[in-house]
Amino acid sequence: MNSDMSGFLWFIVIGSTILVALDASHLDAGKHKLGGMADTSAAVWTLGTLLLWIVVLPLYLITRPKILAAWKAEQAAPPAVTIPQRRCAVCETLYDTQYDRCPRCAKGE
Repeated sequence: MNSDMSGFLWFIVIGSTILVALDASHLDAGKHKLGGMADTSAAVWTLGTLLLWIVVLPLYLITRPKILAAWKAEQAAPPAVTIPQRRCAVCETLYDTQYDRCPRCAKGE
């Protein structure tokens, strides 16, 4: 193999490793608790792709749809909104702070 061909192969390996690193970190790979290969972090995907490109790149491409689906589900979920609450001193019912009085017993705090 001549030097032009080996340089081209290194370009492909390094370029695809960078793309895997960017994609896996964007999708928060390893943070979705999917089990198996899908739980692998972005750093491990990157290092594996660089060292064992011919094996790890196809594994990433096979696993990526699971990671992408979990990422999309996480993005689509509405953020948890917590409304501050207080406890009524009379009946001990929890109620939202938007009310001045307890809606159950109509007494003050």
